[in-house]
Amino acid sequence: MQLRRFFLLSLSGMIMFCSSAPAVSLQCPPPGTLVRDPKTLLWSTPRSDWKSYAPSFSKHANTFVGAQWQGVKVGNLFCLYQGDAMTFTISIQFYALTAEPNTGKWEANINGIRNCHSALPEECPFVPVSQPDKIDIQQELQEIKPGVSSDVTP
Repeated sequence: MQLRRFFLLSLSGMIMFCSSAPAVSLQCPPPGTLVRDPKTLLWSTPRSDWKSYAPSFSKHANTFVGAQWQGVKVGNLFCLYQGDAMTFTISIQFYALTAEPNTGKWEANINGIRNCHSALPEECPFVPVSQPDKIDIQQELQEIKPGVSSDVTP
């Protein structure tokens, strides 16, 4: 598969290099892989690619109950777990933006929100949006034509 590549010039003077690669479908982590920090009461995964932002009194993430996506074509993904009895649902967020999910058990988009009700994480697949690499424009200009600067002086 041939990859297409292109450059984007940002206002900060950096060039962003993007390459389109095949999409990789991911899923929410199994409940047994979640780790709770006893001091902050926040949940995360060992690799820290998922984390909660609201404290939870639940000491166990027992069951996956579904996922929720919020955005417009690109957005944030949250995985939801049932914890101990009489506690609120545990919600963890993926570290990167994701494309709007449309496979598996994802329901229709209503006002920028899609829900996936399932006890199986694999039934709520999603695709992360790749982050472009940043390249210094000054360095790139020097490599193209040494001695040239992008500084504009009146």
